[in-house]
Amino acid sequence: MTLRLFIIPCPTALKFIFTKTRDNMKSKVVIIIVISLVIIISGILVALTAMSPIRYIGLVNENYPDTILSEDISVEHLKLEKEEIFYRARLKMAEADSACLSINLVDSIIIMEIQGVKLLETKILEFSSSKIFSRFKKEAFSEYFTTPFVIDSDYCTIPKEFFNIKYAPEDTIAAQAPKTMPDTTLKDPVYFTLYLNRGLMIDIRQSDTLRTDIYKEYDQYMRNNKISKMWDKLLKFEVPAYDPWIRIEIPHSDARSIYKALPHHAQVSVIL
Repeated sequence: MTLRLFIIPCPTALKFIFTKTRDNMKSKVVIIIVISLVIIISGILVALTAMSPIRYIGLVNENYPDTILSEDISVEHLKLEKEEIFYRARLKMAEADSACLSINLVDSIIIMEIQGVKLLETKILEFSSSKIFSRFKKEAFSEYFTTPFVIDSDYCTIPKEFFNIKYAPEDTIAAQAPKTMPDTTLKDPVYFTLYLNRGLMIDIRQSDTLRTDIYKEYDQYMRNNKISKMWDKLLKFEVPAYDPWIRIEIPHSDARSIYKALPHHAQVSVIL
């Protein structure tokens, strides 16, 4: 005789199984939705970031004929045209009665001058720049660089002015102490950025092979500042502003002299 055992699940157990299955399905759906939203939003942010330099080029090139600067022109002719643009900008700066800065990346020199009189000249040891300038149309390139730039603000690892605070001596011994304190910034590493109008950034650094803590702090500040401005726009789903840049390396003493002597809101001419 064979005995058969029948197991009849109770309603409570069935309800528990179905509820658990339904909860698992809901969790999977939520996870899929969240992942899909993250992918979509990430794609939008990447697209907005990629549009930033494209929009900048479009704003510069608008209202000009469709002729790229380097099209159908010899290298020598192109150099002569750039020199003409550069000298026009310097002539406009010569009308001012304050020190100006001329940055010639074609001949790798920087000149500080006032009304055309050379105050300081230094050799550019190394430089790099944004790649967008070659996409400017011919007339747009000329208009962009013929008009001198103006410094809106700056950031530097040393103070622009050196303040020496003096206290009245308490007695004759104190009066015989040295009356001036040495400028401690003479040996400090010099890295500074000039934020010009029309969005151009000039990053000038002393030439060295050492990467000091000051250099690391400066580099970190530059990155954080760029990322912060970018996210301010991206969080609003707007195209971030693009700031074309030029990075230059020159000797320490010249970098210090230029930053100290250059007035606030000075004019700057650039050719590259």
